Amino acid sequence: MWRRLLQHSFSLALGQGVNVAHQWLVPMAFLQHYGLEGYGAWLVVMAAAGQMANLDFGLQTYLINRLTMLHEAGDHAAFRRLQSTGLLTALGLAGGGLLVLLVAQWFPIERWLRLDWPAPEARLVLLLLGAWVLLRLLQGQLAAGLRATGRPHRAQHWDNLQKVLLLGSALLLLHTRSGLLWLAAAHVACVLVAIGLGLWDARRSLAFPTMQEWDAREARQMFRPSLFFGLTTLNFLVLYEAPLLILQWTLGPVAVVTFATTRTLFSAARQLLTPIQLAVQQELPRALGNPDPAPLRQLYRFSEVVALAGGSALVAGSALLSPWLMQHWLHGRVTPSTGLLALLAAFTLATILKDQRNSLPLATNRHERATVLISLGYLAMSAAGLGLTQLWREPGLLGAWLATELLLALLLQRHNFHEFGWGLPPLLFRPVGLTLGVGTVLWFALPMCEGMPLAERLGAAVLCAALAAAAALKLMGEGLFQPAQRAWTAFNLHRQES
Repeated sequence: MWRRLLQHSFSLALGQGVNVAHQWLVPMAFLQHYGLEGYGAWLVVMAAAGQMANLDFGLQTYLINRLTMLHEAGDHAAFRRLQSTGLLTALGLAGGGLLVLLVAQWFPIERWLRLDWPAPEARLVLLLLGAWVLLRLLQGQLAAGLRATGRPHRAQHWDNLQKVLLLGSALLLLHTRSGLLWLAAAHVACVLVAIGLGLWDARRSLAFPTMQEWDAREARQMFRPSLFFGLTTLNFLVLYEAPLLILQWTLGPVAVVTFATTRTLFSAARQLLTPIQLAVQQELPRALGNPDPAPLRQLYRFSEVVALAGGSALVAGSALLSPWLMQHWLHGRVTPSTGLLALLAAFTLATILKDQRNSLPLATNRHERATVLISLGYLAMSAAGLGLTQLWREPGLLGAWLATELLLALLLQRHNFHEFGWGLPPLLFRPVGLTLGVGTVLWFALPMCEGMPLAERLGAAVLCAALAAAAALKLMGEGLFQPAQRAWTAFNLHRQES
């Protein structure tokens, strides 16, 4: 298990490195060649095209979990049948999504999104980006076999290739000002190359997808749990895309760019945690199949401490370095306030905490109640955020988001301990206090660091990150390292007796 965990973590780390490079280099090139208005409009179209991901309705996540369990049980016939049924279903959904995109060409999309683009260009860009999202969903379905047969790192490598190709082509097209239509077409071309190479890698193995079997009963059985996974996808889109649409409708593209680029700084820091978190999540279905409940509880506790300690350190350090980074990254084109930075830092840490709580239900296919809970919370958050944005601009929106994420983290922890029979959750409110404490400290520390030289600012960021991580370990690390301590004590006793 640990070797597979390390391999998958390494491949995920490479992918996150490419993501960070994309998040840093592409906005800089966009703002240089297309300005704030052009980049804001592109972000809004990307957010609209991203809604096509809802057509997957969680099928990919459910299939990977089920296929992994069938492979571990050695039931290859059921594996093939489920794999084929899932792929045929995904192809049908992608075809339906493409039809919707074609019909949308006859509607005034550019007016609905408040874009200052020619109508034909706006609609074609939306069509191509929507097709790219649908192809990404198919790429995930086709790679499900590799992930389920114990080779998730191979599937991740081909996904990483798609990201590298996309990054290179995007930078080239932006610097040559070839037009946003060509940039959208490059998205489609890159994912097609990655799909072809991934299929070649999976040839002549159980991981290679087939379309020779269709089981209507299997399709009906996977509809309900997949639908709840689809709500998870919708929740993700609401969390990351709805703020951009709300800001576009209420404040305009400049506010969209300010919010999106500032959030990128914290997303880049957060992605440093993603490899180990996703690798642990991949192991949770296998731990659930173990008759001994201890490994599942141990993995969950490990992911909790990693999320809080690592997240606190990365968020605190990134917040203190953000003003200097924004100045040298975007050359002063975007200047967020210190209050916005502190709120985004607290919101990012709350999201890390909520995602860690939600990883256990998702990985073990016990996600129905958790998903409905998150969906209801996000519906209320969107409604409140729209009103608060009109009153208090970006801080009003972030205040609604932060309160919702913290409440969901509390409710999900209670749900997990009840669902798996672990009794009452210990240390329930400590993570919430830690999150609010980090945000409060940054609220006062960021104005104090204005005008500080880089060396002093870097030292303050490292110190603040270390203190935040130490506080998280002190609050949440109780009992986590006891097995290692017992093993070390036993080793010393054995050595003394020898």
